Amino acid sequence: MRVEVVEPRKHRLIGLTNHYRGGIPIDPVVQRYQNGTLKATEKSDREMRTLLVSLVFAAVLAPGGASANGYPTAARADYVFACMASNGQTQEALNRCSCSIDVIASILSYEEYVQAETILRMRLMSGEKSTVFRDAALYKGIVDELRMAQAESEIRCF
Repeated sequence: MRVEVVEPRKHRLIGLTNHYRGGIPIDPVVQRYQNGTLKATEKSDREMRTLLVSLVFAAVLAPGGASANGYPTAARADYVFACMASNGQTQEALNRCSCSIDVIASILSYEEYVQAETILRMRLMSGEKSTVFRDAALYKGIVDELRMAQAESEIRCF
C-alpha cells in the first residue's frame, strides 16, 4: 500500500493544518498523538477543543426549538404575544406573560396544551361541527386542566 502526503492546507472552520494520508485528512495534533510526541497538557487542550466543537454541533443540530417540557419556542412566543395583547405592550407585561407560560409548561405537557388550545379554537367556530367540542365531557375535562393551569399562572405571575 502506497501512502501519499499532500501539501498542508488550512482547515476552514477551526484553522488547523491538515495533512492527507491515503486520502484521509490527518490533523498534525493527531499525528503527534499517534507518534507519542504529544505532551499531556496538549492532549487535554485537544480534548477540550474536541468537546467544545462537539457541543456546538450538538446545539446546532438539535431538533428544532423544543424547550422545557417540549414546548417549542414558537408556541411560547405565540402565547406571550397573545397575553401581551390583552395585558399591555410593556416590559412588565412581557415578564409576567413569560412567567405565565413557564408555569403552564410546568403543569401541562405540550401535547395536553395543544389539545386544549385546539378544542378552544374549535369551540369558537360556528355551526354544527363545533357543537361536538362544546358539549362533550371528555373535551370539557381537557379544557378545564388548561384553565386550572392558567389560574395557577395568574396567581404566581400577576
